[in-house]
Amino acid sequence: MGQIMRTPRNAAEHQKLIEIGIPAFNEERNLGHVLEEILSVIKPLKKRYRVKIVVVDDASTDRTAMIAKSYGAIVLSHPKNMGYGASIRTFLNYAIRSGADAVILMDADGQHPPEELPRVLAPVLHDEADVVIGSRFLKGSPDWIPIIKKAGMRFYSLLVSFLTRRRITDVTSGFRAMNRKALLVVTPIYPNDYPAVKVTAYLGLRGLRMVEVPVNMRPRRSGRSYIRGYVLLRYHLRVIKHLLKALIGR
Repeated sequence: MGQIMRTPRNAAEHQKLIEIGIPAFNEERNLGHVLEEILSVIKPLKKRYRVKIVVVDDASTDRTAMIAKSYGAIVLSHPKNMGYGASIRTFLNYAIRSGADAVILMDADGQHPPEELPRVLAPVLHDEADVVIGSRFLKGSPDWIPIIKKAGMRFYSLLVSFLTRRRITDVTSGFRAMNRKALLVVTPIYPNDYPAVKVTAYLGLRGLRMVEVPVNMRPRRSGRSYIRGYVLLRYHLRVIKHLLKALIGR
């Protein structure tokens, strides 16, 4: 971490740099809609901040990268498919090198409504938190989430709440913002395998200021999630193992 250097700023030194990170794999059917909405939402933000959209193309075999470029996004491309966590880490490393003051993570599939972006960013931009999690459950319980999946989300949230001694209602949410302090802490250890639960526990145990804000989320527009079938089972086993190790090590 000591070797990471901050690049010089341009003439707009007084403006904070916000970078929006979007990992994407074969999302040509969804990405254009998402980017169009984001560009509309960030117009007011751009009056006060510098804002960049960064799409990490995880070796897509469709037009994902081309679509991202057509909307003016910075595109970081993997030579081979590396997975969701690795895509986020690629973005976070880029954000550190480019001098970002704040980042926000969003999915390419349309589940994270761009109109909620300012709400998730606000506590970080106002120095009220180091990490902000957009929670689906502070406003109620979305009826489009399957009951079994919802039960798993609740279980992990309770476990991480106990571990970190703070209430977290939606620990699996990938819709989150971080300031530079959190960025520098989490990037060197960011895991490859579906990292939201592990990262939340890691940051919470290190005393970073973490808050949740209520957000609406939507079912993905089309396609299938990274996490399903055997991968879903492996996800549960790895997360439980990680949390148990953290509990034993307290």
